[in-house]
Amino acid sequence: MLDIEVHWHITPTGATSAAAAGLNRAVETVAPIVTQRTPRLYGDLRASMNVHHASTGNLEAGISFTSPYARYQHELAAAYRSTPGTTSHFLSGPWKENADLMRQIVAQAITEGLNG
Repeated sequence: MLDIEVHWHITPTGATSAAAAGLNRAVETVAPIVTQRTPRLYGDLRASMNVHHASTGNLEAGISFTSPYARYQHELAAAYRSTPGTTSHFLSGPWKENADLMRQIVAQAITEGLNG
């Protein structure tokens, strides 16, 4: 299994639902980019993608792949790209490239939650 998760530790009780909402918006923002870059020969790899949502009791959101060859395809398989625009590092690349945007989304959600 291949996964990347975001962990933030939020202490103000009133901010936890806003933080969960922000984490969910952030992961949903990057998920289509990950899908677009995920190699597709038969569609099995893309079909194995899971988006994990945060909750007030669990402030973790992430994307994972359950396909047995997901890690190989992610790390090594640049030569096996089956569709134009796909790439190796299809999960970590978009995650890193959009880290600032995802931080802004979470921060905005927390700010709105505390001010709202």
